[in-house]
Formats: sequence, structure tokens, C-alpha cells
Amino acid sequence: MIVCVADFFTENLIGEAELTTEAILKPSREHVVKILSENLDLEFIKKYENAKWIIGNLTRIDKTILDYISSSSLEYHFIEYDYKCCILRMPEYHKRVNGNCCKENTVGETIIPFFLNAKTLWFMSKGQKEWYENEYPAFKDHENSYVLSSIFDEQTINAILSMDCTNKNNVYLIQQSPHPLKGTEQGIQYAKDNNLEYELFSKLPYEQVLEKFAQSRGFIFLPTEFDTCPRVTIEAKMLGCDVITNENVQHRDEEWFNKDSSSIVSHMRERLEFFWNTI
Repeated sequence: MIVCVADFFTENLIGEAELTTEAILKPSREHVVKILSENLDLEFIKKYENAKWIIGNLTRIDKTILDYISSSSLEYHFIEYDYKCCILRMPEYHKRVNGNCCKENTVGETIIPFFLNAKTLWFMSKGQKEWYENEYPAFKDHENSYVLSSIFDEQTINAILSMDCTNKNNVYLIQQSPHPLKGTEQGIQYAKDNNLEYELFSKLPYEQVLEKFAQSRGFIFLPTEFDTCPRVTIEAKMLGCDVITNENVQHRDEEWFNKDSSSIVSHMRERLEFFWNTI
């Protein structure tokens, strides 16, 4: 049996982490029990103490429950989607505005032991993994620490592969978001500076976003802070877009991301298989 804990699932919210979690769970040949992190309590843990646990985003979990799991014999596998060692989940930004981040407060002191006691520890990109290992040297000694990357299920991959990308327009898409991390204004300025025709998009159904990528020449994504492995850049690449990013896209320089669409698809499938074979 598999127990999966997360702040949200795709039934509650269609976000990047939620889509990856759902894609991970789909191939499981075991029964999967999902629970929202805010609802997790000792009674539930003890009921499923012999199960294999997959834990994702957990900002809504009670601290005493987190401490209990960390010190228990529970077999849990943790997927770090962003930077939960930081209360803002943006550690470099936090350092700039505050002079330091969360290493020596209750956030860092609670979450780091939880990470290190996981049976397997999964990061979204090499850049993210290296950041943690530089900030917290104990991570270098974790024997079962891996890079996963964002994951796509077969249904999504097949939908992407079936789309016609042969009649592209001259438009560069830019994701419109109020979140400062997403760099909407930076993307607009880049398009203007380089005389690129651009179009903003937001709050579209997932299928429509994919269709836009299939029809468009490119995608500009210039986040202002670390974005560990944004799915939207991978979708754009698989749909033949010229993807313009910066160093804050932390998987940007990984070999697989700079190959053709079929190679990226192969990488997605390989990582999912590797995950299940490893845990």
C-alpha cells in the first residue's frame, strides 16, 4: 500500500507540483491512499504505519506531526518541489531582504532533519540539489538522494505528441502571473527589447495552454527567483517552442532539456520508472 501526503492534490488544485504528484502515482500497482497534509494526525499514521509513504508539499502539516514522522520508523520518501527550508520558499530573496534565511529558526530546524531522515530524498533539478548541499553539507552524506525532475503522465505525453506543431505563428508567449517569482514584467521587457511579437496568457485550461504552445514560435520565462523545474518550460520544449529562460530556471543547463522533443519525452518516462524502481 502507498500513502501519499501533500498540501493539495489535483482534485483540489491544478498546480505544477500537484500535476507531478499525480503523474507519479498513476503507474502504481499498489493501492494508493491520499491525505491532505493539514488532515494528517497520529491516528492516521498509526493506521498506515506499515505502508510505504510518499510525501510532497507539506506546508500545512502540524509541526508535532512532522517531528513525529521524522523520528519514527515510518518508511517515507520525500519529494522537495521547492525550498521548504525557507518560510517564503524563496531563500535567496529572503537573504536579500532579511540578511539571512531560516537556518537557525524553527522552520530550518524542523524541516532539515525531516529531509535527512527520509528513506529517499528527491529533488526537481541538479541546481536545486546542489543548492541544498552547499547550504546544508549534511545533504551530501544522504546516500539515497536523487534528482527526479517534473513528471508527466502517459495521457499528457500522448496528448502532446499528437499535437500539430508544423503551423506555428511568430508569437512568443509569456505567462501572466501576479507572483513576483514568475517574472512576467521581465519577460515583457525582454520581448520589447528584442522586437519580439508576444502574447500574455493566464488562467487557461491546461489543454488550451498546450494548444497555444503548439501554435506559437516561442515561450519567454524569466523568473526572478529559483524555479526548480518548471513544467511549463518542458511543455513548451516538447511542443517545439524556442524557450528563452535565465539561470533561475534550475534545470536549464541539464543535458536532457537541451535535446529534441522525443529525447525529452524519453527522459520523462525514464525518471518515472527510476523513481518506482528506487523506492
